[in-house]
Amino acid sequence: SKAKNHLQELTTQSEQLKTEAEKVKKELDTADAQKREAEKANEKIRLKYLSSKVSNEEELSKKKQDEEELSKLRKLKKSLEKEKEKCDKEHEKYKNELSIVTNERIQLEQQAKSYSEKLENVTAERKALELEYAHNQEVANQYNEDITKLKEEFDKMKKMITNTFEDELKTTPSMIASAKKGGKSPHK
Repeated sequence: SKAKNHLQELTTQSEQLKTEAEKVKKELDTADAQKREAEKANEKIRLKYLSSKVSNEEELSKKKQDEEELSKLRKLKKSLEKEKEKCDKEHEKYKNELSIVTNERIQLEQQAKSYSEKLENVTAERKALELEYAHNQEVANQYNEDITKLKEEFDKMKKMITNTFEDELKTTPSMIASAKKGGKSPHK
């Protein structure tokens, strides 16, 4: 009966150990499952970390590139501002020169207008003088014609007088002779 009790005890202990072993096995299976889940979670976290690290490195690289680009843009901005300032000064200079040239042009246009008016007056005077010269020329030609006619008439009269005088001279000796004969004067 002791052995039976002992056997019974051993059987009970064996049953308890089996139950406990099953419980431990379940706990171990659960722990293994949890370990696998934890490893999966760790792997996810590691991959996420690596991805985040790569992403972070990319961001840092991009940030560095952006800073370099920003630095270049700032230098370019300064350079462009200097260029703009230089262009503004040149623009102001050319604007002043244009103003001077415009004023000079206005003065030259006024002078040209004045000279043009003077030229018109001189041209009008010239035309008047040309008309007066043409009229004087006509008058001079008329006088020359009149003088030529008078000369011709004078020459004719001179010739007539000479002829008459010569005729008288020719007749005078015969008249003198006949006067001596008759006692008459040649001139009545």
